Amino acid sequence: MFGGGKLGKMKRMMKNPAQAPPVQRIAGILTEVERAQTDAVRDLADALDAEEVRVEPVDVEARREEILALVETMAPGGDGSPAEWWVDYRLADLDGGQDLVEYVQMDPADWHEQMEDRDREQTAETLRDRFGVDGIEEFEERVIDVTGGDIPREGLVGRLTSVEDSVTTAADRVREGEE
Repeated sequence: MFGGGKLGKMKRMMKNPAQAPPVQRIAGILTEVERAQTDAVRDLADALDAEEVRVEPVDVEARREEILALVETMAPGGDGSPAEWWVDYRLADLDGGQDLVEYVQMDPADWHEQMEDRDREQTAETLRDRFGVDGIEEFEERVIDVTGGDIPREGLVGRLTSVEDSVTTAADRVREGEE
């Protein structure tokens, strides 16, 4: 026989991948690696007395939930979109909710074309009032210039990338001190 038990498990896993034990384990491993690396970089920043190297500590449980939410969003039949995940987890400090989702989904070329005919100071003020950003540049960087590929990459390994950047900054700082 084909093994109805295995097929049933596979169907349940596909319906709710974030609850699947292998996905749970992978999310746990990622968050533990992030926590350990972040702690090591914080220790390095203390040793160098280098605030620009410091990274925020990892809240393991919150980060694990964030990863699992992204997996659930990206799974077939997921309950949202990567843009919604981005707004919930990377733009939570901004106002605008669903309006922000539409901007994240917008083609950056369309945004830049629209901006050609706009008064930049007035637009910056509108963005500050409506979304709580500091200006056009911040809005473009955090909202408009985000691509579909950026979201899963940032969601799954973004912390590891920031740790790598901090280590590189620390190495550059040490090299500068040697000169």
